[in-house]
Amino acid sequence: MSSKNELTRKILAHIDRKEKAERRKAQQAELFESSASELYAKLGEMLIGVPGIKLSTQSVHFLETTSPIETLRIEMLGKEVTFIPVERNEVRGLDVSGLFDRALFFTPFESGNWEAEDQRNNETILLTENLIYTRLVAIVPD
Repeated sequence: MSSKNELTRKILAHIDRKEKAERRKAQQAELFESSASELYAKLGEMLIGVPGIKLSTQSVHFLETTSPIETLRIEMLGKEVTFIPVERNEVRGLDVSGLFDRALFFTPFESGNWEAEDQRNNETILLTENLIYTRLVAIVPD
């Protein structure tokens, strides 16, 4: 293969990899935005009417998007659980703090699930309705 052909092949391969990475990032951002909205709506439905619980949101903008992504706060008996949108290694997810003994980074999947990798136990934690209720109950003093 000539040097010119090799150069052309490498440039086209580089452009293709870059375009694929940009498409994956855009798809993940879209999945994150829709999944976060669904999760927040679900949490609102779950907790409506529970005494002593207050939900509030604050919009956060990622630089490359004009869509506001909200931070959700659940205040309960002087404790706070937060769902903060963040980007790590070009993956958008939610830093959830106050629900566990440490903050965990949850990412959305096409299935509608939110998962976090617990590095201490090498376990995957699935953010389910039951888990949220269980962890909120654990926050309430006896």
